[in-house]
Amino acid sequence: MRKGMMQIGSISFAPSMLERLPAMLGNIFLWLGLFAYASSLFFWLITLSRVGVGFAYLIQCSGCFVIITVISHFILGEDMPLMRIAGLLIICLGLFIVARTG
Repeated sequence: MRKGMMQIGSISFAPSMLERLPAMLGNIFLWLGLFAYASSLFFWLITLSRVGVGFAYLIQCSGCFVIITVISHFILGEDMPLMRIAGLLIICLGLFIVARTG
């Protein structure tokens, strides 16, 4: 979705937002993002049917934070300074510990 919105440009809640609607509806990256979002909801429901919400939410939030940060660096070219990498490694260690208690 971010890549699609980078192509479309900044929008605001103004009448000019409607002018960008055709570009938004025709942007493949926005559609792929919406598909990924819907797919994640499907997998979230499967997960909730198998494990407790406290455990599932912790894994989902932390895991998504790590995955999205890494993907945004490689695909979108976003900055990833050393302190952010250190933080991601700490999150991964926490995920490992939590997963072993699950």
